[in-house]
Amino acid sequence: MITNRKIDVVKRIAFVASDNNRKSLIEWSYDNQEVLKHHELIAAGTMADILEGTIGVPVTRLHDGASAGNEQLATRITAQQIDILVFFWDAVQPPQYESGVRALYDMAVAGNIIIAANQATADFVLSSQLMNKTHSVPVLPAIQRVRTGTYYNTDASRQAFLKLNTIN
Repeated sequence: MITNRKIDVVKRIAFVASDNNRKSLIEWSYDNQEVLKHHELIAAGTMADILEGTIGVPVTRLHDGASAGNEQLATRITAQQIDILVFFWDAVQPPQYESGVRALYDMAVAGNIIIAANQATADFVLSSQLMNKTHSVPVLPAIQRVRTGTYYNTDASRQAFLKLNTIN
């Protein structure tokens, strides 16, 4: 059965960034500080420091280190405690499977979480009229983790979910 997840006016925005993209994250967060400061920001270690310094608001801090921070973020995604996931990764190199970044992306897709996989999409998300409104999105039931580290839905409701999001 598909349920709806309410997304409040104050969005819970999580950031995942590679070390090569710190400068981009600083510039982007500075350019968007007026919007970002009105939402709950979530990041690990150095990224949290960057966001706090650039925007001037507290950031919910996850454990430092890719593995520990990604694990905490995965827990929040599964618990539907993330509304928007913003990736600042190196476009030349695909996200590393072993660091869990791809698993986070897959979980966010399965959980119908808003994903900005590049700066252009992040700009569009922040400028959306829905950023200042409460709204709901359909969410699939339980997401299960398998041994390979990927995530998938355990029942047949995925078919109905995909039909809801089909544009004719």
